[in-house]
Amino acid sequence: KITRNYLIPGFADWLGPPNADARATQLVMLLMGFLIYARQLPIGATHRETVNWLAAGLQRIVDQSD
Repeated sequence: KITRNYLIPGFADWLGPPNADARATQLVMLLMGFLIYARQLPIGATHRETVNWLAAGLQRIVDQSD
């Protein structure tokens, strides 16, 4: 419920149109997946390329304008 009631609406408000709810859901899904993945590894074991991939993916979602 926290995700549905707080995280997604908060991100959607921040993102704004178009498709704010869908984009907010995408952000949360990507972040949660990365968090679960990273928690399975020793601290600092995530490769820089993977962090860059995450940042680029999040930025693409934020920048969507069509």
